[in-house]
Amino acid sequence: MDSVADISSVSLQKQKQTYSIPSQYGKMNDDLVEVCKKYIAKSDEALSKLSISVPIDSYLETLANDFMTMIKSYVQDAKYLFEKGDLVKCISAINYAYGWIDSGARVGLFDVSGDHTNFTLFK
Repeated sequence: MDSVADISSVSLQKQKQTYSIPSQYGKMNDDLVEVCKKYIAKSDEALSKLSISVPIDSYLETLANDFMTMIKSYVQDAKYLFEKGDLVKCISAINYAYGWIDSGARVGLFDVSGDHTNFTLFK
C-alpha cells in the first residue's frame, strides 16, 4: 500500500507536467474573446436601458437596489477577468450579470420600456 508521502509525490509530479495546446485552440481563444466583448457590450447596453420601477422607500426598492448591486458587481468582475485574460470566468460572470438583469426585468423591479429584444419579459 502507498504511504501518504508516496501519494503526495505522485500528485505533485502530475501537477508539474506541462501540456501543449493544440493549434485549433488558438481559434477557440479568438472566439472566446469575441463572445466576451459581445456579452459585456450587451450587458452595458441593457444597464443603460433599465431603471428601477418600484415605489420609493419600499421593500421592493431595497430588493431592486440589491439586484443593481449584484449586476454591477458581476459586470465589473467580468471586465476585470477579461482584462486579466481569464475568458471562461469572464463569460461566467457576465452571464450571471445578465441573469440578474433579466430576472429583475421579468419580475417588474426594472422598467425596460417593453423591450422584448434585450429582456425576457413576463408579458
